[in-house]
Amino acid sequence: MGKRVLAIASGGGHFIQLMRLSPAWDGHAVSIAAVDPTSRALVGDVPFFTFRDVSRADWWRIPAATLDIAAILLKVRPQVIITTGALPGLIAATLARPFGCKSLWVDSIANS
Repeated sequence: MGKRVLAIASGGGHFIQLMRLSPAWDGHAVSIAAVDPTSRALVGDVPFFTFRDVSRADWWRIPAATLDIAAILLKVRPQVIITTGALPGLIAATLARPFGCKSLWVDSIANS
């Protein structure tokens, strides 16, 4: 099997974009993390985790979301983190180095 991959994004369009990238991690041991528990139905038969959402509008939630994401990283022990963004993706990418893994941020031209 390939690398251990954690695909993580906030909700809405970020999560939809993340799922459109799923062919890129074929052959790898992927786990998916999102803010919305109902997203579980969209990911198929892979490990799925949820975490508390956070944005710059509710910045005081950053510590709780960071703890949630760190706990997911401890469980999954990914070698690679893939995110399509928002603040939870930034938190995961920031934690990548201390957890000994690489991160890949894929952004959309829709944000320009």
